[in-house]
Amino acid sequence: MLICSTSTSPKHAVISSDLAEAASASDDPTTGTIFAALIDDPASALDNADVYLGTIMAEAASAGDNFDATTGGVTIVTWNPSDKSANLVLSGGNLAAAISAAGDNGVRATNSAATGQLYFEVTTDTTGASNGADTGIGIGSSAANLSLVGSNAVNAALAYLSGGSVYYNGSPSAKSMGASATAGDVYCVAVDLTNRRMWMRINGGNWWNDAAANPATNTNGLDISSVFTSNAAFPLVTINSTIPHLTANFGASSFAQTIPGGFVAWQH
Repeated sequence: MLICSTSTSPKHAVISSDLAEAASASDDPTTGTIFAALIDDPASALDNADVYLGTIMAEAASAGDNFDATTGGVTIVTWNPSDKSANLVLSGGNLAAAISAAGDNGVRATNSAATGQLYFEVTTDTTGASNGADTGIGIGSSAANLSLVGSNAVNAALAYLSGGSVYYNGSPSAKSMGASATAGDVYCVAVDLTNRRMWMRINGGNWWNDAAANPATNTNGLDISSVFTSNAAFPLVTINSTIPHLTANFGASSFAQTIPGGFVAWQH
């Protein structure tokens, strides 16, 4: 006989039997007896089993790990096939963005954020001017025009792959990436929506090409408060050439670089 304790600490016992799942047991979250049949194995008293009989717990809707308590599934973040320019083409599970015809074309991610300290990466497969003058990586609000934001950066903060300049809400910024992109470069994006600051770097280099800049200490970030105090931020890329593919990692797989202290993956 198995005895269930009401103690908050799990109890462990050695039983001289194996546990077999009942034929009627359901693998869905439920209540009731899941393991019902006992098959005696007296020759081995060390066939230990930790058994839980009772209610399968669903995570609260307010939990911070981005689990949907209704479906039990992870909230996956990708580029949004319903929120992109007409000539922007998605592939690779909607994580790789390219364009089918010349011109400025952009795409936002499926999930935005208004608070928190969040991180994502975007990898390019082309070098310098091959990316096109208006190809950029960064964040934008829902008001950013995806067919124009590459050329004007209005309602957005973008680092351009050709030249390394940084624009914020229609104006050039004093921040810089310090170099043009090369094939295989990983653009790291750290967005602090609590302090309204943003940092970017290429691979493991300095944030904003500034040795003093540090997201973990809220130092020398780009001030994004004029747009993103009243507007949520979406990861955003804009592409101006048919050559590059920009591939995002929002946290579904291991990042190429280390997340700054205090930050979490955009998909978390």
